[in-house]
Amino acid sequence: MSDGVLKALITTDPVETDEPVSGMDSLTKSMLDGLPVGTAMLDHSGKIIFVNEAWRRYAEVSHLVVSDHLVVSNHGIGMNYLEVCESGSTDSQVELREIANGIREIISGHSDEFHLEYPCHSPSEKRWFSVRATRLGGNDPPILLLVYNDVTEQKLLEEEREKIKDELGQRVKELTALHKISQVLQDTEKTTAEVLGEITYILPSAWQHPEITAARIIFDKHEFTTPNFYPTPWIQSADFETRDGKRLVVEVVYLAERPYEHEGPFLLEERSLINSLSEMLNAYLERKLIQGELKEDVARLAKKTGYGEIISTVTSSVHRSIDLQEVLENAVESMSKNIDKADNVSVYLVEGKEAVLQAYRGYSASYVEQVARIPFPKGASWRTIIDGKPRYVPDVEKDNIIGPAGKLAGTKSYLSMPIKLEGKAVGCIHVHSFQVNAFDEEELKLMEIVAQQIEVAIKNAQRAKVLSEREGQYRVLFEQSSFGVFIFDKEFNITQCNRRLVEIMESDFNRLRGLNLLELRDRSFTPALYRVLEGQSSYYEGFYEATTGKAKLWLSLRLSPLRDVNGEVVGGMGIVEDISERMQNEKQLHLHKTALEAAANGIVITDREGTIVWVNPAVTHLNGYCAEELIGKNPRIFKSGKQDKDLNQNLWNTIISGEVWKGEMVNR
Repeated sequence: MSDGVLKALITTDPVETDEPVSGMDSLTKSMLDGLPVGTAMLDHSGKIIFVNEAWRRYAEVSHLVVSDHLVVSNHGIGMNYLEVCESGSTDSQVELREIANGIREIISGHSDEFHLEYPCHSPSEKRWFSVRATRLGGNDPPILLLVYNDVTEQKLLEEEREKIKDELGQRVKELTALHKISQVLQDTEKTTAEVLGEITYILPSAWQHPEITAARIIFDKHEFTTPNFYPTPWIQSADFETRDGKRLVVEVVYLAERPYEHEGPFLLEERSLINSLSEMLNAYLERKLIQGELKEDVARLAKKTGYGEIISTVTSSVHRSIDLQEVLENAVESMSKNIDKADNVSVYLVEGKEAVLQAYRGYSASYVEQVARIPFPKGASWRTIIDGKPRYVPDVEKDNIIGPAGKLAGTKSYLSMPIKLEGKAVGCIHVHSFQVNAFDEEELKLMEIVAQQIEVAIKNAQRAKVLSEREGQYRVLFEQSSFGVFIFDKEFNITQCNRRLVEIMESDFNRLRGLNLLELRDRSFTPALYRVLEGQSSYYEGFYEATTGKAKLWLSLRLSPLRDVNGEVVGGMGIVEDISERMQNEKQLHLHKTALEAAANGIVITDREGTIVWVNPAVTHLNGYCAEELIGKNPRIFKSGKQDKDLNQNLWNTIISGEVWKGEMVNR
């Protein structure tokens, strides 16, 4: 401690001896210096009369947040803390004035305690601090204990918890909307207008701020809107053109300004979402167009036995399954059985620089081995894909495109039809015959219809992949969270939970999933659960004893409602954090404060002039003075006259130099 600082913690234990007994209580000083948080004592005017080691470190590292005035060699001792808080200008001036007001409330007797958490960010990092002021009991005028604590780690954890909660909630909303829209699109009984109208109403629920979200879908000359829709500057849209040249526009608007995110007030994930939804609608309209064309084609092709069966099989397969491989297998099986003179049928799709065999009928194993992967740009498959046009070769002897493997397999004539996606060929269908002149225009038309249905199947598979990826993102976020997370339904049954929750509860998945929260042995947070079903977020903090595991711990629980696309509460989500360590630290702080007041040794604290500013109850008990008689006096009041002046001088010189004095004195 620097020159000029006078801080005395004096033992005043009476002893039955003629030898001098008096001195500094180094144990108490060590206890205060051992506290992990910055601690200071203020007198009734707000002057700093003591700081511990953690305060000194805090002052040097953080500049005490107050001002450079406190970053001096004595770490603020002797300065008036209130005056420093109320003067100068820093980024934390509002908080500093609030701290000063809180301390004045304690000094005036209007309050016993003040607490504030505030940010103190630097250009390179985020930081938060907590300040707590309390009055040490039994002192008039009052002495205040001021404790500063770095709560950055706790605040960062809280930020992470809020971020995870928001992201999980957003992904749940998106997935719910996507599933609901998929169900609407699969309803073959609804008209196009009914489908677009219903989806318009679903859209707002998937966005970050559904309470101020409106939507509009424009298709050709028709417009579908939510009742609250009107144009605003905060708009996100996706624009497509259908195969028959009609315009499809999906718009989502915010009706009030919100903070900037990735795209205006909209999240990056919301851009991906609106694009995915628009692609789903475009595929739906494409399917409706194809179905209209099919009616005429089926009527004409039905004249050939089995062709209607092919179309029916492929179409129903596309509508029934999102598994592309299943659709392809059904297609080649039906064509192989029902096209007269068809001996081999195959489907290829492009993968990078290769055309890859996906499904086939009629080929030998040795032939399949030769043609399973065809490199660009060889053979009839790549010619069809590159040209993007159907090809019919009635006699392979006059064809220089088909490869030697096809001829060796016995092919005499073949049909090849491109499979397109968004106007670009991505594969082809082959039908080979061992006879020349085996096919005609009707087979070409049939294959065109099958190719169109396969295009729809590819789009369905892509949408399913997008949905699966979103579910995967949600799952990763859910499973890798550093907090325990669980989802529950309206009956309070846990439907999902992550591994971290299992670890916190010292339980297992099988015991937690399906557990009814109302049947827990510890029901202390049950009221918070009911508030969730009322549509309110709630918070609980307390000691908890697990029902399904061994855990006994302090935890915090944040609960939020989950809603369906109509805004109805369908359950909730809980985020659990083990706060046992934090509670233990707070308990330890309280114990240290209590120890000062309950210590058996008398403890006296003076200012730099040697004036007594605080004594603990043991002093009054051991010496017979009440606190009011001692506050404002000099420790000479204890002087017995039984030790020489050199001893007293040595005591004060040692203390002023920042060292610990040990010795024995006889007090009066």
